[in-house]
Formats: sequence, structure tokens, C-alpha cells
Amino acid sequence: MTAPAEQRRAYGAGQMTGLRAKRLEKLGMVWSLADERFQEKLEAARAYFGALDAVRAPVGDGAGPVGGAVAVQPAAARRWPNTRSGRPR
Repeated sequence: MTAPAEQRRAYGAGQMTGLRAKRLEKLGMVWSLADERFQEKLEAARAYFGALDAVRAPVGDGAGPVGGAVAVQPAAARRWPNTRSGRPR
């Protein structure tokens, strides 16, 4: 297990002090890689929408992660209909 993975495990298990967590956050620690990727795609979609006034980007059109991210959202919503983001919590 890598050092960041071990820190994530300890944080998730509640075995980390608040001071240590704050120090790691100052260093740029990402606690959830899935949430980080989701936020990156969300920011890309916002930028795409701001430029083109739409997020219906075709997959593989050079729009970066927007096309693929938008394409999977209906399926995610069907799998997890009781969550706001379409992802389990």
C-alpha cells in the first residue's frame, strides 16, 4: 500500500487526528480519487458549457472529458436513482 493510500485508509477509518488531516490537505492531499475525477469532469463540463452553451458533447470530439462524462450520466442515474449525483454515497 502506498503512503497516500494508507493515509486515505486511516482518514476513512477515523484513525487520523484533525491536525494531521489539515497538514496533509495543505500539501494537496486528495481524500477521494473518485470525487477528484468527478470534480475535474464537472469543471470541464462547466467550461465547455460556458464556451458553447451546451454540454451535449459527442464522445471523442476533442472536448476532453466532457463527452464521455456526460454520456455516462444517464446510465449512472438509472443505477443509483436515489442519489443526487447518480453515485452511491
